[in-house]
Amino acid sequence: MDILKVHQFFPFFESPTIAFIQKTIPKDTVIFNEGDECGTVAFLLSGSIRISKIGKNGREIVLYRLGSGDSCILTISSVLANISYPATAVVEEDAEAILLSVQQFKELMTINPEFQQYIYKLLAARLLEVMTLVDEIVFHKMDERLIEYLLRHSKNDEDIIEITHEELASQLGSVREVISRLLKGFERDGLIQLSRGKVKIMHRSGLEEKLSSY
Repeated sequence: MDILKVHQFFPFFESPTIAFIQKTIPKDTVIFNEGDECGTVAFLLSGSIRISKIGKNGREIVLYRLGSGDSCILTISSVLANISYPATAVVEEDAEAILLSVQQFKELMTINPEFQQYIYKLLAARLLEVMTLVDEIVFHKMDERLIEYLLRHSKNDEDIIEITHEELASQLGSVREVISRLLKGFERDGLIQLSRGKVKIMHRSGLEEKLSSY
């Protein structure tokens, strides 16, 4: 167990009364499906976990991702309200996490002010993140949001973004057919170059100019 890493991200676990479990969770593990009961709360030391909502038609929208130092507010709210998990949580990169039982979590919330502060800040940050996502989906056109994504994940001409059309659609709350059509349009304009699982930025300033025209 890497005690230094634990204390770096979660100093409130120094309490000798908390006998937490540290676990490695392999890539592609489904931690929760929608409707599952939450028996533990995870605190991530490394890796990445995708939290998403999947519609009946299979369309997926990514709500947020967890990285080092994070915990999932949907798990926390499910535990506190005693309700089932309302989304899907999947490991994207091999993850290492601290697991607390529901009883341990509620005990810490009662006795540890530092832990309470961490949870409150986490809730506020995630709420803002989800509100931003809703704002983007409702008020921004898809081609505008796609350009913003490409610019945000590149810095110069010749930069390559490794992502599939399906993954882009999931990121932006769209469908693959729409994203593919828009990308091919950008390619015809000489702004990007497409290859399998990759988008190469050919004319960053052109993308910026196109974005400013909206």
